[in-house]
Amino acid sequence: MWRLLLIGTLFLANCRSVEPGTGREVKKDTRDKRKLSILLTASSKEDNQEHLFNLREQNFFDYSTKASGLSKTELYAGTYSRRGDSVFLAFFNNYKPGDLTGIGIIHEAAHEFLLLGKTSTYRMTVTANR
Repeated sequence: MWRLLLIGTLFLANCRSVEPGTGREVKKDTRDKRKLSILLTASSKEDNQEHLFNLREQNFFDYSTKASGLSKTELYAGTYSRRGDSVFLAFFNNYKPGDLTGIGIIHEAAHEFLLLGKTSTYRMTVTANR
């Protein structure tokens, strides 16, 4: 009987993840980069979610989402390249919202940033642009 208990305990110990989640890794790995100067900030509140997107110096971006009424914020970050009005995003650790395509479009005249998803588009208002 004690062997079965020991085997069960070892099995549960091995199944438990001791490494932090990918979201926490992204937050930790990008702490210094999130201090870089912001070139463009866009935000929106829609579908009970708040979205905040920042393009920063050194081709770094961060994107966070938060469900209204909840305190947990999901952070996504990575590098970007820009060609004209198009922004191409490469997420760190391939950790990104499942719906996003990794493409954004900046409409400077309309003060708008569109983050393209597979099934929807996140329309954000540009609040700061340098």
